[in-house]
Amino acid sequence: MCRAFPPIDEERAAALRSALEESGALVDARRIEQGASYLVYLPPASSAAETQQRLVELRRIGRDDAFVIQDGPLRGAISLALFRFEGAARSMVEQLARAGETRAVVAPRPPIQVRIALQARWPQAESVAIATMLGAQFDAPARGCD
Repeated sequence: MCRAFPPIDEERAAALRSALEESGALVDARRIEQGASYLVYLPPASSAAETQQRLVELRRIGRDDAFVIQDGPLRGAISLALFRFEGAARSMVEQLARAGETRAVVAPRPPIQVRIALQARWPQAESVAIATMLGAQFDAPARGCD
Protein backbone atom coordinates (compact mmCIF):
# COMPACT_ATOMS: atom_id res chain seq x y z
CA MET A 1 0.00 0.00 0.00
CA CYS A 2 1.41 3.39 -0.98
CA ARG A 3 0.54 6.80 0.47
CA ALA A 4 1.92 10.18 -0.67
CA PHE A 5 2.38 13.31 1.42
CA PRO A 6 2.46 16.88 0.08
CA PRO A 7 5.71 18.86 -0.01
CA ILE A 8 6.54 20.21 3.46
CA ASP A 9 9.52 22.00 5.00
CA GLU A 10 12.69 19.99 5.62
CA GLU A 11 12.35 19.86 9.42
CA ARG A 12 8.81 18.49 9.40
CA ALA A 13 9.69 16.14 6.54
CA ALA A 14 12.57 14.65 8.54
CA ALA A 15 10.33 14.10 11.56
CA LEU A 16 7.51 12.63 9.45
CA ARG A 17 9.96 10.38 7.61
CA SER A 18 11.29 9.08 10.91
CA ALA A 19 7.77 8.38 12.19
CA LEU A 20 6.83 6.63 8.94
CA GLU A 21 9.93 4.45 9.05
CA GLU A 22 9.24 3.57 12.69
CA SER A 23 5.79 2.39 11.58
CA GLY A 24 7.41 -0.07 9.17
CA ALA A 25 7.18 1.96 5.95
CA LEU A 26 9.76 2.20 3.21
CA VAL A 27 10.02 5.92 2.49
CA ASP A 28 11.08 7.76 -0.67
CA ALA A 29 11.80 11.50 -0.49
CA ARG A 30 11.85 14.02 -3.34
CA ARG A 31 13.45 17.45 -2.88
CA ILE A 32 11.53 20.34 -4.46
CA GLU A 33 12.82 23.90 -4.76
CA GLN A 34 10.06 26.50 -4.85
CA GLY A 35 10.75 30.10 -5.70
CA ALA A 36 8.95 33.20 -4.52
CA SER A 37 8.34 33.81 -8.23
CA TYR A 38 9.33 32.27 -11.55
CA LEU A 39 11.17 33.98 -14.39
CA VAL A 40 10.67 32.94 -18.01
CA TYR A 41 13.71 33.90 -20.08
CA LEU A 42 15.90 33.05 -23.04
CA PRO A 43 19.48 32.16 -22.08
CA PRO A 44 22.20 34.60 -23.19
CA ALA A 45 23.13 34.50 -26.86
CA SER A 46 26.71 34.22 -28.08
CA SER A 47 26.78 37.82 -29.37
CA ALA A 48 24.99 41.16 -29.08
CA ALA A 49 23.84 40.82 -32.69
CA GLU A 50 22.25 37.45 -31.94
CA THR A 51 20.54 38.94 -28.88
CA GLN A 52 19.07 41.72 -31.01
CA GLN A 53 17.89 39.16 -33.59
CA ARG A 54 16.16 37.20 -30.83
CA LEU A 55 14.38 40.37 -29.69
CA VAL A 56 13.19 40.97 -33.27
CA GLU A 57 11.90 37.38 -33.46
CA LEU A 58 10.12 37.76 -30.11
CA ARG A 59 8.43 40.96 -31.23
CA ARG A 60 7.32 39.20 -34.42
CA ILE A 61 5.42 36.64 -32.29
CA GLY A 62 3.89 39.34 -30.10
CA ARG A 63 6.32 39.55 -27.16
CA ASP A 64 6.82 43.33 -27.17
CA ASP A 65 7.62 43.43 -23.44
CA ALA A 66 10.83 41.33 -23.67
CA PHE A 67 14.05 42.99 -22.53
CA VAL A 68 17.73 42.15 -22.11
CA ILE A 69 18.87 41.59 -18.51
CA GLN A 70 21.74 44.00 -17.87
CA ASP A 71 23.38 42.58 -14.74
CA GLY A 72 23.59 39.65 -12.38
CA PRO A 73 24.03 35.97 -13.16
CA LEU A 74 21.62 36.14 -16.12
CA ARG A 75 23.30 39.12 -17.75
CA GLY A 76 22.58 39.07 -21.48
CA ALA A 77 19.56 36.79 -21.14
CA ILE A 78 16.21 38.01 -22.42
CA SER A 79 13.51 38.35 -19.77
CA LEU A 80 10.05 37.41 -21.04
CA ALA A 81 7.84 37.40 -17.95
CA LEU A 82 7.67 36.94 -14.20
CA PHE A 83 5.02 34.70 -12.63
CA ARG A 84 3.90 33.97 -9.09
CA PHE A 85 3.20 30.31 -9.86
CA GLU A 86 5.45 27.83 -11.65
CA GLY A 87 2.54 26.31 -13.57
CA ALA A 88 1.74 29.65 -15.19
CA ALA A 89 5.39 30.10 -16.16
CA ARG A 90 5.48 26.62 -17.71
CA SER A 91 2.27 27.38 -19.62
CA MET A 92 3.96 30.42 -21.13
CA VAL A 93 6.95 28.30 -22.19
CA GLU A 94 4.54 25.90 -23.93
CA GLN A 95 2.76 28.82 -25.58
CA LEU A 96 6.09 30.20 -26.82
CA ALA A 97 7.07 26.77 -28.17
CA ARG A 98 3.82 26.60 -30.17
CA ALA A 99 4.75 30.02 -31.63
CA GLY A 100 8.21 28.71 -32.61
CA GLU A 101 10.37 29.92 -29.70
CA THR A 102 11.79 26.75 -28.11
CA ARG A 103 14.67 28.21 -26.09
CA ALA A 104 12.57 29.61 -23.22
CA VAL A 105 13.52 28.47 -19.70
CA VAL A 106 11.81 28.76 -16.31
CA ALA A 107 13.90 29.65 -13.27
CA PRO A 108 12.76 30.04 -9.65
CA ARG A 109 13.66 33.40 -8.16
CA PRO A 110 14.77 34.01 -4.59
CA PRO A 111 13.94 33.43 -1.91
CA ILE A 112 14.08 29.73 -2.77
CA GLN A 113 12.26 27.44 -0.37
CA VAL A 114 13.15 23.78 -0.14
CA ARG A 115 10.27 21.37 0.35
CA ILE A 116 10.33 17.59 0.67
CA ALA A 117 7.60 15.34 -0.76
CA LEU A 118 7.41 11.88 0.81
CA GLN A 119 5.95 8.59 -0.37
CA ALA A 120 5.60 5.69 2.02
CA ARG A 121 4.95 2.04 1.25
CA TRP A 122 3.83 -0.55 3.78
CA PRO A 123 3.37 -4.27 3.33
CA GLN A 124 0.29 -4.35 5.58
CA ALA A 125 -3.24 -3.16 4.72
CA GLU A 126 -3.67 -1.01 7.86
CA SER A 127 -1.20 1.48 6.38
CA VAL A 128 -3.98 3.89 5.31
CA ALA A 129 -4.92 4.48 8.94
CA ILE A 130 -1.26 4.87 9.96
CA ALA A 131 -0.60 7.33 7.09
CA THR A 132 -3.71 9.34 7.92
CA MET A 133 -2.79 9.58 11.59
CA LEU A 134 0.86 10.54 10.96
CA GLY A 135 -0.04 12.96 8.19
CA ALA A 136 -2.45 14.76 10.53
CA GLN A 137 0.27 15.08 13.18
CA PHE A 138 2.55 16.88 10.71
CA ASP A 139 -0.15 18.85 8.84
CA ALA A 140 0.58 16.82 5.68
CA PRO A 141 -2.59 14.95 4.64
CA ALA A 142 -1.88 11.59 3.02
CA ARG A 143 -3.40 10.54 -0.29
CA GLY A 144 -3.01 7.61 -2.63
CA CYS A 145 0.16 7.48 -4.72
CA ASP A 146 -0.09 8.37 -8.39
